[in-house]
Amino acid sequence: MAINPVAWLAALDRLPPGFERHAVPVDRARRAAAAALLARMDPGPADLFPWGLEAAHRLWEPWAQARFQVEAAEPGEPGAAVDYILHDVDEGRLTLGLVGGLDGGCPRFGRHACNKLIPMGHENGRETCDYWDWPGMEALTPGLELYPEWQRFDCHKHHPLFQAHLCGVALGRIVKAEVRWVWHGPAGAEKRLQVYAGLTDSPDRFEFKSL
Repeated sequence: MAINPVAWLAALDRLPPGFERHAVPVDRARRAAAAALLARMDPGPADLFPWGLEAAHRLWEPWAQARFQVEAAEPGEPGAAVDYILHDVDEGRLTLGLVGGLDGGCPRFGRHACNKLIPMGHENGRETCDYWDWPGMEALTPGLELYPEWQRFDCHKHHPLFQAHLCGVALGRIVKAEVRWVWHGPAGAEKRLQVYAGLTDSPDRFEFKSL
């Protein structure tokens, strides 16, 4: 069944600041756009979890576990945020949905605190990265590069997609489901999604829908 957008937006406003490392997008315009989309959505046989949340926590706990597995090294940084998750238990399928412009890159990179910048002469208190250190990251994103000297900043440029991708894979492993990603984005964003999908090992699992 579809959601009540007014009730959900009010409930999101009651969440504590920085809830679960910003698991719910803080941008109010993005929240409103997602709520309007979810109010019209027919999930079919799948269970719909707005922003990954649900009263009985049937999916929130695995989603929180997946985010922790991938992002455990960065407890002080905003983690992956999605606008909805569809889980078709019978078909063994997950769909992670993202809504809006998906602005913003990696905060550590923005502060010149990325471990990949160390060879470029930047000082960094940590020489590791939660995503790059997660087992399987390079196999999932064989085309992804971060070489400042080449002006390639793939995981920074596509950071929200990159986060949702890796954490979605981790969630799929936990609940034993095949994962797909849908970006409901503004005009012109389709190319951006296609570029990121082309860096992964499964570009056919990424879909764009105009918002």
